[in-house]
Amino acid sequence: LFFKTQKAKKIKINFNKKDAVLFSIFLIIVILALFKIIPLIFCFILSIFIFIFKKDALKVDYATLFTFIFFLLASKNFYLIFKNYHPNNIFNAVIVLSQFISNVPATLILHKFTNDYKPLLIGANIASFGTIVASLANILTYKIYLKYNKDGFRFFIKLQIYGFLVLGLSLIINYLL
Repeated sequence: LFFKTQKAKKIKINFNKKDAVLFSIFLIIVILALFKIIPLIFCFILSIFIFIFKKDALKVDYATLFTFIFFLLASKNFYLIFKNYHPNNIFNAVIVLSQFISNVPATLILHKFTNDYKPLLIGANIASFGTIVASLANILTYKIYLKYNKDGFRFFIKLQIYGFLVLGLSLIINYLL
């Protein structure tokens, strides 16, 4: 609708079934640990195992990783700002805060200030639009786009415009419903 389609470039992907199984098991273990079904130590042990035996696992986009870690660390400081925040405004708070530190850390901060999780969930979902920072997925896909395209700044501006248009439209729809 808004983007000109381009002929897709062929990218050769090496798919290793053993790696897919290994990392799927790792993902399941991480999820089980997050839900406190198994001890977190299993994730730590498996991480060490993967880094020792899978050298490719060390090829990490550290800039993006540190960006997200920064968002999570910043969330501790934002907690101090919001600790006296009125819980009725949680919807607006998660949308505004997400534009600066991403919707995941914003949700982690603000869930402590409400017992009404519906506006928090809807707000976090809507908040993924707007700035490129609003969702880590936006940052990751933009970095991938830059890898294969040269019009990065022009596309960035277009992405921001569309993001805020969709954010505005989503807010209007939410208030009408």
